[in-house]
Amino acid sequence: MRQSADKTAEAVRQQEVDQMMRSTISAMALDLSDIGVLTEAASGHFESTCLMAALAGARPVVAVAKDSEWGQADEIVSSVRSHAQSLGVEDHLRFVSEVSPSAVGDCSLVTNLGFVRPVTDRVLSALPADAAVSLMCEPWEVRSSDVDIGSAISRSVAVAGTNETHPLVRTFEYLGPLAGQLMSEVGVEIGGSTLLVVASAPFARPIRRWLLSAGARRVDLETPPLTATALRRRSDGLDVLLVAHMGERSLGGSEIANVVPSLLAKSGAVLLVIAGDVDPVPFLDEGVKIGPPDPRPAGRMWVTTSVVGPRPVVDLHCAGLKVGELLVRARRLGLSVDDAVTCAVDSGFGLAVDAP
Repeated sequence: MRQSADKTAEAVRQQEVDQMMRSTISAMALDLSDIGVLTEAASGHFESTCLMAALAGARPVVAVAKDSEWGQADEIVSSVRSHAQSLGVEDHLRFVSEVSPSAVGDCSLVTNLGFVRPVTDRVLSALPADAAVSLMCEPWEVRSSDVDIGSAISRSVAVAGTNETHPLVRTFEYLGPLAGQLMSEVGVEIGGSTLLVVASAPFARPIRRWLLSAGARRVDLETPPLTATALRRRSDGLDVLLVAHMGERSLGGSEIANVVPSLLAKSGAVLLVIAGDVDPVPFLDEGVKIGPPDPRPAGRMWVTTSVVGPRPVVDLHCAGLKVGELLVRARRLGLSVDDAVTCAVDSGFGLAVDAP
């Protein structure tokens, strides 16, 4: 009986996500008819990307699936295929295990998602003449090792980022709920809590606003790097030290390198990291509780907004596909690469990428 109830609940959740994808496609007027898309076949909420491309009419949707820490490729393909079948778009999808020139020849829109990366000159050289690369994030978040921007420029492939502050996206607004989720996982109640958030202003402000609205007693902000003096000044009654410093705005060195782990241990605070160049070992050695438990390299998020639900992924990735649509259609109208990027930027969904 419990198993039956679980299946029913899962079916209801899936229907809600399906409706979310369709309504978001409609709100953003995403139309990928006659556009081939290269993206990934991923697990969890991230499977929505290739499914939304198919729902928006893209054909083919070449979805790259690989074994990873997130799951086995064959299981992910089976799940995505089953979901696509229920949506009536299974015939739009083509699954591959590697990004080869033969696989991308029909793809005018390329995303920079995990299994597609790196988008190299070898890949760019095999794309159609109207090709574009849509960065499913803001340009500053993209590492040079992920997308060869120089090659894209030389090959007249349009590239643009996605505006995460667009009213239909609002990615940063999910950072507060994400912080709250991390606090819950380590057993710290938001109500009455005191936090010190180490982050640049675009990330710090929405986190502080949400935590205070959720009942936090005090949320102090420090621009990285955090100094030992600043921590001492804020350490009385401190419950959480939260680091949220992302992408190329990361310092290239730890945001809390100057903090003596024993000082944080003495305060009794928990160390939470959304993103940042933080070595957890010295803090663990001093008995500091850290969350989440799996550290990530500098410039990569330790945990994404997807943990709060499907909405952040659906909205951001649909917007990213919209950016790609605008770039490709502009190129098909005979516009230059620069003018195509201008079209995407003027729509509000796109952001220009600086030349390397």
